[in-house]
Amino acid sequence: MSESRTKKVARNAKYSLLVQALIYLVTFIGRSIFIHCLDQEYLGVGGLFSNILSVLALAELGVSVAMTYFLYKPLSERDEKQIAAYMNFYALAYRVIGCFVLIAGAAVTPFLPYIIRDPGGIENIPLIYLLYVTSSGVSYFFAYKRTIIIADQNGYIDSVNHMLSVLVQNVLQCVVLLLWKNFILYLAVQIATVILFNIIISIQADKRYPFLRKLKKERLSKTQMKEMFRYIGAMMSHKVGSVVVNGTDNILITTFDGLVKTGLYSNYSLIITSLNKLISQLFSALAASVGNLNAVSEVEHKRIVFRRCTFLNGWMTCFCSVCLWCLFQPFVTLWAGSDYLLDWSVVFVVVLNFFVRTMNHPVQTFKVAGGYFWNDRFRPIAEAVINLVASVVLGRIMGLPGILWGTAISALATNFWVEPYVVFKHNLKESPLSYFTEYGMFTALTVVLSYFTNRIVMLIPYGTVFGFLAQCAICLIVPNVLLAVLFWKKAEFVYVKQLLLGKLKKGVPHER
Repeated sequence: MSESRTKKVARNAKYSLLVQALIYLVTFIGRSIFIHCLDQEYLGVGGLFSNILSVLALAELGVSVAMTYFLYKPLSERDEKQIAAYMNFYALAYRVIGCFVLIAGAAVTPFLPYIIRDPGGIENIPLIYLLYVTSSGVSYFFAYKRTIIIADQNGYIDSVNHMLSVLVQNVLQCVVLLLWKNFILYLAVQIATVILFNIIISIQADKRYPFLRKLKKERLSKTQMKEMFRYIGAMMSHKVGSVVVNGTDNILITTFDGLVKTGLYSNYSLIITSLNKLISQLFSALAASVGNLNAVSEVEHKRIVFRRCTFLNGWMTCFCSVCLWCLFQPFVTLWAGSDYLLDWSVVFVVVLNFFVRTMNHPVQTFKVAGGYFWNDRFRPIAEAVINLVASVVLGRIMGLPGILWGTAISALATNFWVEPYVVFKHNLKESPLSYFTEYGMFTALTVVLSYFTNRIVMLIPYGTVFGFLAQCAICLIVPNVLLAVLFWKKAEFVYVKQLLLGKLKKGVPHER
């Protein structure tokens, strides 16, 4: 008998969360050494070039999401020829994309002086940029095989591989920084580890799916290709929107406020991104199972699963937002020093963007698993336009806070309501009113708990390890105890509590 979806989700989530936590610990140590070995401008350069390359990643056009979606059915049916046909198409597509990123990335080099007007004491900027381009481009040539492992509900394998990659890379980079303080060699280590571990995941995929090597000549039919390109066409607008919203902030910050401010923001961004990814790992582990759920379950069961996901995500988002608001400044002060602090006005909008983005995870998971990209294909373009216009206008007026407000405004004007509308209309077949009610409830709880918890936290002077640990304890206990008291009898809380305790009763539906 095949494993149940619940078991696969639990296993993938367990590995993903554990691995992600270890990755963040290693990354944090690496960033700490980076801060103390190199100037602030190098942090800014890293954030800026990563943003430029994320714009070039438009070439990917959402192919990976499309492939994951189209692999669900043949994997569930163990149709080896169909799986091989999709993977052969994917391999060709990613080789083309990798070449494009390398060529187009290199072509941007002459324009760098117009973006970085004051490089500070950084030398060899063109070489540094080309190393970033190389690291990004080469990843496409092997990484595509990760998709079949993830789509087959075995994402834990990719998680472990990723953890080892980050561990090896950070250890070697720390050695380089401590011994030589050489940023060029630091990036060379990054390229080498990217290549090595992409080859390793490729070998693992070949061992688990040996038929891929035997069926190299399998091709998609004309009908399948037409369906594939229609899906990718719908994904194009989503990819453009995502890149503009998530990939332009550092470019605008560098243009309006300079590399130093970009470097300071990169520390806050690292924390936010890490925490968001930690939560998204849970839903990434769930995604393949939701894809299977969509294929075999009745709509009422999908509604139950969605409500559970929404509740759990709302709790985690509320708790994490409270912690960020209360602990951001004490943590950065203790970690990097007061010279690396940003204003509270920046912290507020950073936490706001985290809340809005993270609350969207369940909706996005069900949308991706159901393949409903065509239904909101114009939403990402609207979001991108609003984001770019608002960020530029407010950035000129307010600087960094204005740029970040542009992101918040665009998300609230589009993602906040369009994606839930699509999922409820086409997948769950009911009104989204209950979802928006729960969203509003968690928003209000987050505001109240943030204020209340911060008043207690501020009673403890920060700047010492023991003081910070005491503040962490307050943030851990206060919001979670109050949320538990409030939701003690709520059906979704009872389910999650039983699931975590491993005491699911017979009356609780099991996902097969």
